[in-house]
Amino acid sequence: MNSPLSPRRLSWAFCFLGWIVAPLRGEALETKALWVVKDALCSPASVSEMTRTAWKNGFNLILVQVRSRGDAFYRSQFVPLAEAIQGSQEPEFDPLKLAVEEGHRAGLQVHAWVNIYILWSSPYHPVNPKHLFYLHPDWFARSDGSRIRPKKIFLSPELPQVREHLLNVIEEIIENYQIDGLHLDYVRYPNNHYDYNLTARTRFMQRYAIDPLGLAQGSEKLADIFGVVGI
Repeated sequence: MNSPLSPRRLSWAFCFLGWIVAPLRGEALETKALWVVKDALCSPASVSEMTRTAWKNGFNLILVQVRSRGDAFYRSQFVPLAEAIQGSQEPEFDPLKLAVEEGHRAGLQVHAWVNIYILWSSPYHPVNPKHLFYLHPDWFARSDGSRIRPKKIFLSPELPQVREHLLNVIEEIIENYQIDGLHLDYVRYPNNHYDYNLTARTRFMQRYAIDPLGLAQGSEKLADIFGVVGI
């Protein structure tokens, strides 16, 4: 794949802006959108039923959840196939491809709903050994050691490798599927006790000469260190 600022990536970025700006031209159209969770994408029959239901109930836009927990409800060279469709009786089944085909046939716009930083949330570990859960635990966002520890595992936005990986994921979807838009979800940290990933801590220490994990929690101490009142 190309670098984040390559001409190709800039071109699809402008296409994405076009999806946003296009409805502003001329008369505004009413959007009736349906968010489709991954459970409706587990078989050809369920995808067909979903598009029929959306059309019958007057929706004109469906947002299909094609990336949930670091997996893919489509064919990808970067992300493992979702466990729910692994071992399908139809090996060529591609949920996103079918949703786009049947959605367009029914006159629906189809947007790809992509969870960005959340990677895993089940008490059970992923089955596929190629999942990022196993390949890159060093990419996880880390807490400050407080008692607030969500069960969900997030990727660290601080890491260049994570950002490059996610750009590849998004670019692949845009280039390989005739989607009408892109819906980005979980573009955040788990909470305000993150991110103390080692790389993030190292960069902080290089800039401020102090380990953020060693900072006192009181605003007075922070003000002494940074010379700012009311932090």
